[in-house]
Amino acid sequence: TVKIEYISDKISVSRKQVMDYVIKHRNKERNTFMLYMWSDYIRECEKLGYDLYDKSIVMPRDLAAAHERTSLIIKTENDLRLKYQLEISNAARKKMEYTDKKRGLTVIIPESVEEIAREGRILHHCVGGYAKRHAEGTLHILFVRQIGKEDIPYYTMEVSLSGKIV
Repeated sequence: TVKIEYISDKISVSRKQVMDYVIKHRNKERNTFMLYMWSDYIRECEKLGYDLYDKSIVMPRDLAAAHERTSLIIKTENDLRLKYQLEISNAARKKMEYTDKKRGLTVIIPESVEEIAREGRILHHCVGGYAKRHAEGTLHILFVRQIGKEDIPYYTMEVSLSGKIV
């Protein structure tokens, strides 16, 4: 009932209208799932600045498709924001690049959050979970590579803002 009240209050319709919409549009989904998806969709619409009094927006014919669209828009906006933050924070990290020919190693800076996630998948560790903080500049993720094999993940290093290897 909390979700029903939330939806009802946010889009200014009665609780009966909420349940009628759920029953009419549930498409083999349980009512509870439909309510969770709908409330999430409404939160996304609110975040995107959509008119919550426009019934064609808040009570779409295909809720799943509408929810997928708003989720994609928000993800795209977040990805662009992270990319911009990463460009800014990476400019300050350029001094951290290093090559030690004697050891045959080089330290490079990841250029995207996708690159960090890929590193974690290949080396079977959790660095992908640090990508956002790296982009925001609250920690540094550096890739250690063998010279001549810079595209092949070898070792991942976290460095604190104070310059200590974590």
